[in-house]
Amino acid sequence: MSAYRFHCSGPAGIVIDGQGQRIRSMLEMRAAAAAVARDVLAIYADTEPGAWLVTIQDETSRQVAVLRFDEAIGAACVPRGVLFPFPHGTEEAVVYRA
Repeated sequence: MSAYRFHCSGPAGIVIDGQGQRIRSMLEMRAAAAAVARDVLAIYADTEPGAWLVTIQDETSRQVAVLRFDEAIGAACVPRGVLFPFPHGTEEAVVYRA
C-alpha cells in the first residue's frame, strides 16, 4: 500500500494535501480523488468543477495523474446547474448550483 497526496488548484487558489492517504489500487485512488474534489467544491461552490485540477503525487512526490474535477467526480456529462452527483444509499443524489 502506497501513500498518495491529492493537491488541488483552481480559480480560488491552491489546496495542498499535507497528510496524504494510503491507497491500495487505482480504483481506490480515483475514488479518493473524487472525494477530495467534492470536498473542495463544497467550500468553493461558486466555481466551475472543470476549472479545478487535482494532482496526485506518490510518496516520492512524483506526479502520478492530473484530473479535472469534473472528470474525477464523473460530472463531465451531468446537466448544467448540477454541481456534482454523489451516492446516497442505493440512489444517486445531486448538489445543484445556487
